[in-house]
Formats: sequence, C-alpha cells, structure tokens
Amino acid sequence: MISDRELKLLLHPKEQRHFILALVALAPITLLLVGLVIGTAGLVLIFFAIAYFLVWFSQELMRTWFLAHSARVDEHSFPGLHRLVEEVKHDLGYEKPVETFVIEEGTFNCLLMPFFQRKILIIHTGLLEQNVSLIEAKWVVARFIGSLRAKSYRLSILQALISTSEKLLIFNLLLYPYERAVVLSGDRLGLAIIGGDIKSALSAMNQLCVGAQCSHQISLTGIARQERDIKGFFGFLVRIFSSHPPLVHRYRELLSFARDHYPHRLGELGQQISHTAPPPYTGHQTQPAQ
Repeated sequence: MISDRELKLLLHPKEQRHFILALVALAPITLLLVGLVIGTAGLVLIFFAIAYFLVWFSQELMRTWFLAHSARVDEHSFPGLHRLVEEVKHDLGYEKPVETFVIEEGTFNCLLMPFFQRKILIIHTGLLEQNVSLIEAKWVVARFIGSLRAKSYRLSILQALISTSEKLLIFNLLLYPYERAVVLSGDRLGLAIIGGDIKSALSAMNQLCVGAQCSHQISLTGIARQERDIKGFFGFLVRIFSSHPPLVHRYRELLSFARDHYPHRLGELGQQISHTAPPPYTGHQTQPAQ
C-alpha cells in the first residue's frame, strides 16, 4: 500500500504549483461574487444553488441511465474486473466506494465522475478486449483511482459549476493547467501501481492513442519526432485550450519518470529507448511501489 509520503512524491511536480496558481487566479472572481452577493442582497446565491443542484441532478440521472443501460461491476458481473478495481484501491489505500460500470464503447479508456460522495467509474469495453493485458488495464484504472486518492479532483465541482454558464466558460482556461498536471500525475501513479512496468504502460498509452488493433504500429521514435513538431503559435493554442496535455507529451513525461524511478525496467523497451529525446526535467527520487 502506498503511504501518504510516497503518494506525494509520485505526483507530478507541477500539480501542487498549478493548484495554487488556479486558486490565486480565481481569487478576484471570488471577490466579485462576494460583491454580487452583497449587492443583490443574496439573490445571486439562488443562481449558484440552482447550478449546484443541476450538477447533482445530472450525475444522479447519468448513474440511473447506466443502471438501466449498462452492466454494473461486482462479484457477480465482471468478477475479474471487480477484483482488479478492488486490488487497485487496496494498493493505493483508497477506502471510499467506487461504483463501476461497463459500457459498450470501443475506445481504450475510462471516465470518472468524481462529484460529491458518490464516485462513478465508467469503463469502456475497449479496455476489456482479449489483446489487452491485465497490467495495461490496471494502469488505466489506477490513473483515475490514484487521482481520487491524491484528492486531485478537488476543483472538479468548481469547473462543473462554471460549465453551467456559457459566459463563465472562459474561466476554464484558469483551471486547465491544473487539470493537465492531474493527468500527468495519474500516469505516474498508474506506473507505480504496476511496479514500474514501463513497457506495459507505454503499450496502454499506444492503445489510448489509436486503439488496441493498431497500437503495435506506434514507434517511440515517431512519437518523439511528432512532439518536436508541436511548436509555435498553433502549438501554444492547442495546449492552452485543452484540459489534457498532448498525448505525445505524456509519452515523454512517463519515460522521464521511469528513468528516475524505475531505471531497471527500461531495458524491457530494447532499442526503442535509445531513439527517444532526453527527459526535460528530473523528478523526485522514490523507491518503486511494492
């Protein structure tokens, strides 16, 4: 089980920094809202109460839809997947319940609804294909549960409230840097849970990129060259308007983390590793998770 100290060291160095920057950037908005509350004798609070209710209502409606139209994971349905989720929770020391559903969707991924006390994990059937290994699936699931354990979704309800008003959507740009850092932290946590198996983690990343059927055709050399071409004004726009870091950037970050924490596993990549760009930074040193 990962301790609190180990968990903190596994997080991406930018996550805490961007969380603080997001709070600082949102401080003027908070002051403005306080002024509106005072100026309108509290009437503006009705808007936020309605928005909060809509977020809760939407999650409960979606959960009921999943209950009606998909399969809930438990000891009876998808027992192997149930054991995997419980094992990941145990390894990460996350004790709160996570309700898991499987939906018919060919993409190799999961979705998480982290609002309120009820956490809902949506697993696509693409993650359960025969050519997907248990370790690869474990890395994907651990990315989400690891972020729950690290309390990285603490701004998710704020973003959901912002999204209820089109006029406030511009403020998402203030939250995106933190969200991008959370994704990078999730990749690192997932790698720790599978014991630093960088080969399986990168194989899972390939499937996130192009799906399971074509993932074997991706080359780390090609990815490294591709990332170097993301530059200039348009590269800047792609980065700032996305809640996720560029997928090709996540390859480099994950390799950099593996070099620092699991150098003994890099040999499993064979010749691929010699053609990739050197890491842009050196993270904190920790021992591999047991």
